[in-house]
Amino acid sequence: MLIPKSKKASISVDINRFRDAFFRFQAETNLSSEQIFGLLEKDEKSVPVSIFKNRKLGILEHIVVYLRDACSLSLGDIAHILNRDNRTIWSSYNQAKKKAYNLEFETSAIMIPVSIFTDRNLGILEAIVKYLRETFEMRYSEIGVLLNRDGRTIWTAYNRCKNK
Repeated sequence: MLIPKSKKASISVDINRFRDAFFRFQAETNLSSEQIFGLLEKDEKSVPVSIFKNRKLGILEHIVVYLRDACSLSLGDIAHILNRDNRTIWSSYNQAKKKAYNLEFETSAIMIPVSIFTDRNLGILEAIVKYLRETFEMRYSEIGVLLNRDGRTIWTAYNRCKNK
């Protein structure tokens, strides 16, 4: 296929921008190219790690509110995705509404796939900590800053999931 000269120049500029953004993202996250492309290939729902900064809601409440309000999923779909009972999801969403939540849904460099929450042997915090620790090889203090939790809490959660 022949590409006009003006279009080639535009594509070249876009590729350079993409390359710069890719290497910047790689440097910020310390991920290999294979890990990044693996994350891109997955076509699944995910939540930005930035939603957990607000401590007014519980972690499950954050996830449910994000999936309901930002992703427009029904509560039944959320229950199915998270492998939880419909009543649990409904209760979490209603509790969040009673707390008069005001979440800012901002994008984040790190997205947490909701598939990690399907393992009912792990608690929600344990699953997040395990994912961040093992996928991104983050230190406990770094995870603590992301989740607005103490590093010792993160250490405890990770050791509990290792023992399970």
